[in-house]
Amino acid sequence: MRVPEHRSAGDDALKLLARFGMVGIAATILYAALVTAFIGTARCHPIQPSLGAYAAATLYSYLAYKSLDVRVGPIASN
Repeated sequence: MRVPEHRSAGDDALKLLARFGMVGIAATILYAALVTAFIGTARCHPIQPSLGAYAAATLYSYLAYKSLDVRVGPIASN
């Protein structure tokens, strides 16, 4: 039995959505782990560790989403 060589655009979109979801979940877990670690080691107001963890998770998200390298082709004009 022969497997078709083409994939539908829906399959690619679903895979991309799953990748975006995994990056978001990983960023959330990273934030939670960092804020817990920072609050446990720092003797300061909880806002400062939260901001540091947020900055690190944001940087991670940016780089991870950028690595997905989604490019949109030119828009067809009418």
